[in-house]
Amino acid sequence: MALVAFEESIGRSLKSAWHSAVTGFAHFLGARKVLRGPISKQSRHGLDWLNFFLADIQTGFGAFVAFYLADLGWDKGQVGLALSAAPSPV
Repeated sequence: MALVAFEESIGRSLKSAWHSAVTGFAHFLGARKVLRGPISKQSRHGLDWLNFFLADIQTGFGAFVAFYLADLGWDKGQVGLALSAAPSPV
């Protein structure tokens, strides 16, 4: 009896997960259609400048963190691991 209830519970969970995945994929396809529209020149320039400044911040921030961690007594291997494990914002 308990096994049947457990199997039904698993079935409902899988069905719910499948529905969520299909719904998410449909939302993704709808978003892609919106992105295919024309993009203004002003928007492109704004995104170019945003990308430029984010890259500048990322470069400067990485060097700052490396020196800061080294000043705290971290060895080179630990600093390298910390910088490579950090997610890239760009």
